[in-house]
Amino acid sequence: MARTTAQVDGATSVLAAHNANPITVDTPEWFAWLEHATTFAFTSPAGRFTARKERQARGGGYWKAYRSSHGTLHRFYLGKAQDLTLVRLNHAAATLAAAGASAVATVAQTSPAAALPSNLLATKLFAPPARQSGCSPTPI
Repeated sequence: MARTTAQVDGATSVLAAHNANPITVDTPEWFAWLEHATTFAFTSPAGRFTARKERQARGGGYWKAYRSSHGTLHRFYLGKAQDLTLVRLNHAAATLAAAGASAVATVAQTSPAAALPSNLLATKLFAPPARQSGCSPTPI
């Protein structure tokens, strides 16, 4: 049986793969569900990410948010299960979206092709004109 990741909609409900009833975020049912869950995908107008529960040797587990943008993985510490409120999830989504956008802007600014003059690039894209017949190359 294939595992499916639970989906948390920014409109404050979670649809668990094994549970047909939505659970409202910030309720006792939400925090009870987090104790047994290991991962979920969060989506809101602020952004999106995948949350995973990380295990510690002592003290139980904690949650981290992950989002990949243009080949770079960005992380955000969410905290313990009791810290995962809707405000915290939206803040993480906005932070990760901003980190992805700033990474794209940095890549665009430091791109070598952007620094080249357009006429130099044009010489690289076209073949040189053919030689006139009757001309011999000059010896070196």
